[in-house]
Amino acid sequence: MPPRYLLSESAKIKIERQVDQLFDRLLGRFVGPGPKVLTFEVIHDPVLSLPGVFLASAVEGGTQTPNKELLSSLLRISANYLNGIRERTKAQVLNQVESAVARTGTEGMAEPLKDLEGQLAAMWTTVTADIKRVVQTETANATSEGLYDGIAQATSSVGIQDPVVFKVVVRDDLLCDVCKKLWLLDNGITPRAYHLSELQHGYMTDHRNPYPTNGPSHPHCRCILTVLMPGFGFDSAGLVTWVAPDHDELQKQRR
Repeated sequence: MPPRYLLSESAKIKIERQVDQLFDRLLGRFVGPGPKVLTFEVIHDPVLSLPGVFLASAVEGGTQTPNKELLSSLLRISANYLNGIRERTKAQVLNQVESAVARTGTEGMAEPLKDLEGQLAAMWTTVTADIKRVVQTETANATSEGLYDGIAQATSSVGIQDPVVFKVVVRDDLLCDVCKKLWLLDNGITPRAYHLSELQHGYMTDHRNPYPTNGPSHPHCRCILTVLMPGFGFDSAGLVTWVAPDHDELQKQRR
């Protein structure tokens, strides 16, 4: 019986270290330095990083003092998702390499075996797709939570404790039935108004029984949360317009 070749512990450590370096760079760029050392003075990419997206959305929502605890929570959750993929990736890479070593008896080869190359390439395609999904999902979540935080703080500063909000929708052929039901009145034109307190945090997950959330209603949702100040309503085209000082759009819609 031929000898069974095993991957040495030092080789396993080197492989895991390479995977760790890849994910460390990803986390550094996307999540930032982490909740323990998070400050709003950290240099971040305003487009590609979660802190940048959250801060920009909070400012757009109307506040100059975003909620640090909320942002730290978002970053912690996102890092946990990516670290979960990290550990799964290390296990998969080690399994593929150990299988190749057991078959060939070669551990320190200068050129990777063709079958190992193919297996690792296929595995990394799946890993990349998983990472992309997390990045897209958490970016959308940071946007919606930043807007929510900005709206809540800005309206509270002028004495409005539970503001009226709605979502700006793109009324085209891509607008889904769920978003039509949640964010437009039955005429398909006028935005549907809610109190901010009526929106659940995060994503809408029950598409058979949809409910309003501050987060996306589905992947790649284009609907954006915004506030409707007292006295304003909607015209016949569904655009925000001044009505009267005592106008209450939410009350009008729910009569």
